[in-house]
Amino acid sequence: MSEFSESFHLLTDDRTEAEALVRQSGLTGWTLPPSSGGWTPVVIDRDFTGEPDDHLVQANTGVLVLYVCAEDHGCELTVWSGAETIGHYRAEWTEEVEVEDHLDPATVQAAIGDRVEIDAAELEAALSVAVIESSLDPASGVRRAAAALGLGPVDWLSAAYLRHDAAERDAVHVG
Repeated sequence: MSEFSESFHLLTDDRTEAEALVRQSGLTGWTLPPSSGGWTPVVIDRDFTGEPDDHLVQANTGVLVLYVCAEDHGCELTVWSGAETIGHYRAEWTEEVEVEDHLDPATVQAAIGDRVEIDAAELEAALSVAVIESSLDPASGVRRAAAALGLGPVDWLSAAYLRHDAAERDAVHVG
């Protein structure tokens, strides 16, 4: 079975701020405990789309990351400061490897400030085309990038999974 993960991560270690974001967006979903890196996962209760949710992004006033992994097809990372996209990375490997890289670690670090220290060198290395093309698991690069940002666990995280295992993950339903 292939992994289809889709989660937002709000730069806060206060879970109630993430819950407030979900409410302000008018959506329903779950929040999970904050990562040690200072990010709180938010999963919107929807079928997997691999796309941002405009309502959530427009309600955002902080720094928000969308992590998407369709293991056999491709992965994405998008970063917003407020409702403004400040970075986007997409890699697809269904046919040939195609990469769009508009994710500058310095820009992301500037938005984050001193709240989280990202590993810029690891972020750049993880998202290189060489990593994707040479790996037996092309999604490993985007997973490494998520770790470099300090997002915490991202594997097998989406509404489809939380509908079955929210309690085991200490997920709180919002909305």
